[in-house]
Amino acid sequence: MSDAINTTPTGFSSTLGDDLAAGQRSRKRDSLFLAARLSVGGEPATDIRVRNLSEGGLMIDNAPPMAIGTALAVELRNIGAMPGRVAWYV
Repeated sequence: MSDAINTTPTGFSSTLGDDLAAGQRSRKRDSLFLAARLSVGGEPATDIRVRNLSEGGLMIDNAPPMAIGTALAVELRNIGAMPGRVAWYV
C-alpha cells in the first residue's frame, strides 16, 4: 500500500437539492482546509480534509471510494458530526 495521500475530491451534501441534481451550485462556498473525521456505515472513522464548505454541503479529500448516495457523517471539531450523503465522487 502506498503512503501517498489520495486527493480525489468527494462532494458531500447534507441536502441533495435540485441544484446538485442538475450539477449546479447555488450556494456560496468558502474555500478552506480543515481536519475532520469521516464515518461510513459501521467502518472505523478515517481522517479527511475539508476543502470547501457551504450551507448545503462540503468537498473533502482523502476519502475512500464511495458510491453516489452513500450515507455518511463528517465530524468537524467544535461542531460535531453532520450526517449527509455523497453527491458526487471523482
